[in-house]
Parts: sequence; structure tokens; C-alpha cells
Amino acid sequence: MTSREQLEQQRARALESLRAARRGLHPTSRSRLFGVTKRMLDDAYEKEKAAIEQYYEPRISNSARSGPTASRQGAGGHLASGSAERTGSVLTRDELVGEVAKYRSQGKRIVFTNGCFDLIHRGHTGYLTEAKGLGDILIIGLNGDESVRRIKGEGRPVLAVRDRAEILVALRSVDHVVVFDEDTAEDLVDIVQPDIYVKGGDYSPEYPTPEARRAAAYGGSYHVLSYIESTSTSQLITRIVQSGK
Repeated sequence: MTSREQLEQQRARALESLRAARRGLHPTSRSRLFGVTKRMLDDAYEKEKAAIEQYYEPRISNSARSGPTASRQGAGGHLASGSAERTGSVLTRDELVGEVAKYRSQGKRIVFTNGCFDLIHRGHTGYLTEAKGLGDILIIGLNGDESVRRIKGEGRPVLAVRDRAEILVALRSVDHVVVFDEDTAEDLVDIVQPDIYVKGGDYSPEYPTPEARRAAAYGGSYHVLSYIESTSTSQLITRIVQSGK
């Protein structure tokens, strides 16, 4: 299979996941009468669809011009890619070990964070950009679908892990994403031993997360970054649901 075919399949999966999420939200008779909820849902759907197309179209075009690039399925069923067109890459744990060793030999400062990153919003992109500015390499531990479900409850995540990972590595600030299925990312911290561990501004610097405490054991510092009000995924979902009542 060529790199272009793989990219086209990834785009199709991302679009189908988005369509499935849209189908799961139904306006009520009252809101449909006024048209408000339908318009809100349609606008959100079109914006997300445009973002997916904007990410994949140039990569598919470049792949067609440049020929095949290395792309493979990582161990454990998680996507891993070495495509030169990608901003970042999704790694398996074994691949992460090699990348971290390389960065250490180069004297790079590694920043690490973790989370669900379901329905990426401005709060996410802002804090990830700020996180990257603290060092040279930004690595994200991404909760797998079952892990998100245990933490957030039924109905979450809205987007499957493959799609969440693809969106994250499309961000200029993100170098690598590694999926984990446990409730915490402490095992990944053991691999990365980051110079800096960060969380978004909705966390407290006085009460470090388990990952922050584990990073401290390796000499890593803990930073709580900026917070943008009313931008959490849960708040976004609640507003959409309430608008349909």
C-alpha cells in the first residue's frame, strides 16, 4: 500500500469518526423549530471537517508527487508513522525509548504531558504551544479509549484514540504522541524521564499529579501552564447537549 493510500484511509477514518459523533447528537423538536441547535451542530461539524481536510489534503498531494514514505503500524495496534510530511509522529513505547536516547545524546530538553485530548480546543493548543516553549521536544502521553472511558464515563471519548492522536501530531508544537491504556502515565514518565513535566492551568501547582511526582524523582520540574476559561471538552459537550433541550 502506498503512502498516499494510507493517508487517504486515515482521512476517511477521521471523517467517519466525526460523522459518527455528529449523528450521536440530536436536536429536540423545540430547538429544531427555532433552528438554533441544528445550526450550532452543523457549524461545529463543518469546522472540524475543514480542519481534517486542511491537514490531509496537502500531505496527500505531496505524497503523490514525492512517492512512498515510511509508514507502519506499531506494536499493540497503535499507529506509528515516520512520514516526512507529518509535523510530529505517533510512537510505540519501544520506539519512544530510542527517540528519547537520541534526544539525550543531543542535549535536548524534553517536556512531557499527558491527557485525554478529546475534542481538541483552544485551551489545548494554547497550553501545548506554551509547553513546547519550555524545552526542545514535546512528548504527549495520550489516554487510550478504555482509559478515557474509565476516567470520564460512558459516552467518552467522542473521538477514537487514532483520530485524537492524528490531530495532536498535526500541531506544530507536538513532536511525539504515545498511547497508554493505564489510568496514569507514570510508566511513560519512567521511559522519558522528562526535564519538565507540565499540565494545563486547571491543575494545581500545590498538588502534583502522580506523573509530576514520578518526574520529580528523576529531577524533572513541574509546571502548571495558562488556563483559558470555558474551554474544557466537558464544558463544550455540556453546552451542545443543553442547547438541544
